[in-house]
Amino acid sequence: MKYSELVCQFLDDMLDENQLKEFHQELCVNEELKKELEAQKRIFNIIKDKEKVDFYMSLMQSEKRVKRQRILRNGLSITSVLLILFSVWFINNEYFSKKTNDEIFAEYYSLESPGVITMGPKEIKETLDKGLLEFDYGNYDTAFVLLQNAYDAKIDDIRAAVYLGILYIEKKDYQKAIEILKNIKDSEKTVFNEKINWYLALAYIKIGDREKAKPLLENLDSGCYKSRAIKVLEDF
Repeated sequence: MKYSELVCQFLDDMLDENQLKEFHQELCVNEELKKELEAQKRIFNIIKDKEKVDFYMSLMQSEKRVKRQRILRNGLSITSVLLILFSVWFINNEYFSKKTNDEIFAEYYSLESPGVITMGPKEIKETLDKGLLEFDYGNYDTAFVLLQNAYDAKIDDIRAAVYLGILYIEKKDYQKAIEILKNIKDSEKTVFNEKINWYLALAYIKIGDREKAKPLLENLDSGCYKSRAIKVLEDF
């Protein structure tokens, strides 16, 4: 399927759950798909706001009819100047404004495979291993239950908390995701710090708290997350 057709189906909410997951995963690594999405979003927003533009143009026409004679006698009227200024402001704000929190989240959020092996007591290790494996297979509901059990058992393995926090984002419980991921972040530095900060920032963006998301994005150091963070900050 061409990228343009795929993006159209995404914007029209025509993708099923599996196709949507595949779309977000592809979006994470495919620059051409990202560009196509950004281009179509701008067109989509222009079409969506057509009624506003039509209303504005009708006001312009009305004003022109009323003021035509005065403009001919006195040149450009104060009202006309104000209308020109308003049109510049309107176009700038409606068509060239920064992306919304929901748009940023939709563009950059995706689930990444754990691809890890756990260490720990046999039963807990099996629970955590199975949870991570189900996560890797895309069985997120099953993975959530297993990782929640491992997390509740307070095992000494940070991966249970990291991927459970991410799954809370998947379940749209952003406050709980923030609670878990922030608790890990504040406890100690780990090899998962970049991943934790990235998903924590996305959760903050989704709930509209850019002030807390911004320093997390600015402090990302690794190549993959850093390049994404730079693009997100440009959209702020």
